[in-house]
Amino acid sequence: MALSKAGIIAFYTSKPATLDHCIMCLEKQSAQRVLIVDNSEEADLSTTDLANAEILHPSENIGFGVGANLGITKADSEFTQLLNPDAFPELGWLDTLLNAADANPQCAAFGCV
Repeated sequence: MALSKAGIIAFYTSKPATLDHCIMCLEKQSAQRVLIVDNSEEADLSTTDLANAEILHPSENIGFGVGANLGITKADSEFTQLLNPDAFPELGWLDTLLNAADANPQCAAFGCV
């Protein structure tokens, strides 16, 4: 199976409206896959439109680092971006990172400012 070019792992803690807005922004990006690590202890994501995202449900709030590792083990993309759910990426954000990666194959990590 070929790897997709880019995947995004976002974290959910407790605000469905914030996650909704984050997902809306991500739908405008070129990522082929979005994973949501549900780090809430009382999650109810039933009102959240996650049609194009896969939800990972750890049994408890495992924190950012462990949640990131969980998401990365499930990712099947060449590049994986970690994103907090209160981040609302602008159009073209992911393509800019991917273009930088393509132009600089000697680099292993990229980030936004």
